[in-house]
Amino acid sequence: MNLVPQPNPNRAAIAIVTMVILGGAGIYALKWYAKASGITSSATVTATASVTAAKTGGQPIPPTPTPTPDLAPLNYSIVSNTTVDGKGQIEVYTTETTDARLIQLNDLLVAQYSPGSSNFSIDYFDDKTAAATYWAKENDPTVSDAVKSDLHNHYVAGMIYDAAAGLKQLQRPNAETVAVLKTY
Repeated sequence: MNLVPQPNPNRAAIAIVTMVILGGAGIYALKWYAKASGITSSATVTATASVTAAKTGGQPIPPTPTPTPDLAPLNYSIVSNTTVDGKGQIEVYTTETTDARLIQLNDLLVAQYSPGSSNFSIDYFDDKTAAATYWAKENDPTVSDAVKSDLHNHYVAGMIYDAAAGLKQLQRPNAETVAVLKTY
């Protein structure tokens, strides 16, 4: 009579499946707790990098940084704001040059000026004088093409908000085209 217990393959499979399920639930619970507690994911990134390093012969692979929104204050000033009967023209001087920062600035101004407005535009310039004189000089037939061309060089982006036409876009002029940065 053999009193030594023999391995049961069914029990081994059940034990392995149970460990996998509990391990997955444990990882999920840890991720939930970390998120709820505001803990950053650096430990997860480090663990992932360590596992990857083990798979690549000990060479660590640095984690890819996650882009975060720029929380620095936006640099701008309203140069002109004319609004009549829900239609407005807003001229803005800004030193913001990246698409992401222009979108942040535009989101702020759209939230400020869109309530109660059905039609307005926001024009962004990198020069205060250009912002103050752009449309007057653009529409003046006595202003030379050279002056108008110089003004165009300072035009950074424009928001067109026309509720009736359903057109709500932030656009940035490029060399010969216009890029849509965001549709609202």
